[in-house]
Order: sequence, then structure tokens, then C-alpha cells
Amino acid sequence: MAQIDRMTVTDLDAAQAIEKSSFSNPWGRESMEEALLSSRYLFLAARDEGRLIGYAAASFAADQMDVADIVVDWKYRRMGIGKALMKALLQTGFSRGALEAFLEVRESNEAAIALYKSFGFTGRYRRKAYYSDPTEDAVVMNLSFDE
Repeated sequence: MAQIDRMTVTDLDAAQAIEKSSFSNPWGRESMEEALLSSRYLFLAARDEGRLIGYAAASFAADQMDVADIVVDWKYRRMGIGKALMKALLQTGFSRGALEAFLEVRESNEAAIALYKSFGFTGRYRRKAYYSDPTEDAVVMNLSFDE
């Protein structure tokens, strides 16, 4: 099973490789590094024998948490790593005082939607043409920690 800990700047190259192989519009290295170094963000890493195989990121503002990214290397998917990252991210968010969490997900990403629903997230509304390459709506989901 993967080990979950804090992501560091030394993980950026591996994170960028996973990001680029997973998303049509990957998070740029400079903005990812800026977020990683910001106290408003939390980045968690999933590791296999010390090697980064996935990560999760969230930003915090007041009592809200915005899940920015949860991604696992293709070779390690369907092994519970995304679930472990989400669980750790939500536990940390709750301990930081977040009362609710939000995220956006491509409407066609059935596996991610099923994962989020398993944690109690519900779809609230759609953002039309939110994603590009290909153009697709986002489903905005949220979870209230006090429910």
C-alpha cells in the first residue's frame, strides 16, 4: 500500500510528469510550485518505495476547502490510492477548520465522480464548457463536514 505524506519541492518533476500524462490542460510547473510553497495550499503525496505515484492538492479560504487536484500515475490506478489521498486530504481539511469542501470534475469522469460520491460529495450544479481539449462541462460537487 502507498505511503501518504507531505509533498515537497523535490517532488515537482515527478508530479509534473503525472500531471502531463493525466490531463489535457496540466497544471504548469511554476504555478504548481507557487501553490506548493503557499500556506493556503496543502499538497499530499502518495509514494511507493519513496517514489511519487500520486498526489492531492487543496486550497483553503476561511472555512472552505477547494480540492484542486487528485491524480494517480496510470500504472497505480484502481488500487485505492486515490481513495487514500482523498481520505487524508479531507481529514486534514477538517482538522484545519474547513466546514465544507468543493471540487470540479469533468462530467465524463465517471470513476472520479464515483470516488467523490463514496465520500459523501453531491453534485450541486454544472459549469458549462469549463474544460477544454475537449470542451466539456464541469460538475461542481461539495461536501459539508457538519452533515
